[in-house]
Amino acid sequence: MRKNGVRSMLVLVMVLLVLVLADVSFSEEFCMSGDFTWVSTYIWRGIRQFEGNTLQGIISGNWKYLSFGVWYSSVSFGDGTLMETDPFLNLSFNKGSLSGGIGMTYYSYDFKKWNGYADHEIELAVNAGFSPVGISIYYIPKQASTKGDLKCSNYWIELSSASNTLDMHWGIIIGYGTYSSRYLEMPKKEAIGNVTLSAQKEVIDQLTVGWYYEIPFRTDLENSFWISCSLSYKIE
Repeated sequence: MRKNGVRSMLVLVMVLLVLVLADVSFSEEFCMSGDFTWVSTYIWRGIRQFEGNTLQGIISGNWKYLSFGVWYSSVSFGDGTLMETDPFLNLSFNKGSLSGGIGMTYYSYDFKKWNGYADHEIELAVNAGFSPVGISIYYIPKQASTKGDLKCSNYWIELSSASNTLDMHWGIIIGYGTYSSRYLEMPKKEAIGNVTLSAQKEVIDQLTVGWYYEIPFRTDLENSFWISCSLSYKIE
């Protein structure tokens, strides 16, 4: 792991130790949770990763204010890579309508080269919310994986809101930043953005179907529609 990645991990570990010593937890129980999800197309922050459906999911351990685990997805880039595996570590709290947290994600693809310079990329995150609205800020610091980018570091900001009406979960996310600009057919330094509308319905216990429609701010990018079917679980 690069020096900046080590520093990021040490910062999160130190914060965790402080919270443990202060004993400011909101839950005393440990549990495992996650889901298995089929998605009709893999779109990430406004960029279609490849054509065709994919299987995705998450495995998460949750203890007090700490969650850790792996988000995974099958991929089909045409280069022999089969899986994307993204370990993560989050510290968060939720008290009434107020929530917040910090976290780190380690993006990797079968431990193959990210872009010729690195086999992973580290992203830092901070979020805050006052129900039903929230904001999340993601930051990719300068590291080996950004060596070939037009910018040495990148960011992505999301404003979100959600509500439950008519037995459906409705959501809207406005995303904006330079994170996705580097993945355009012609990479740019300028930030790009999009709006994602979503509707989800639990058809039976723990089985949820979702519909998503994304509208980019750029006129040269296409609107996208996809669906998902997700089976969630929780082990206490």
